[in-house]
Amino acid sequence: MSRLRILNVGAGSDPRKHYVLLPKDDIEVINVDIVKRPWVHVVCDAHHLSKYFEEDSFDAAILSHILEHVENPLKVLREVYKVVKYLVIVKIPNARYIIFGESQDHIYIAGTNIHFAIY
Repeated sequence: MSRLRILNVGAGSDPRKHYVLLPKDDIEVINVDIVKRPWVHVVCDAHHLSKYFEEDSFDAAILSHILEHVENPLKVLREVYKVVKYLVIVKIPNARYIIFGESQDHIYIAGTNIHFAIY
């Protein structure tokens, strides 16, 4: 059996949280982020993934709390689907992450589970 290839788009501050439960010998995780960090394998804008990776070059992708940070979420999803063969896991904010008021790049509506990006 060949190794499972996973693309972690928007590796963030701790990429291990996405694959810590998976057997490392059978899985190759490629961390991608717009910011250079020690664990980031490829520095690129998620809007242009197909410029960096071949079509169907990953078995799966993880996008955890990234879509609310990008300029065009649909374009990012289209790019991900170009380079992924089987599975795309998308995690977006929910009520557990509500903060009242306004933060750097998000608007939070007090008393609701509404959370969205500022464009």
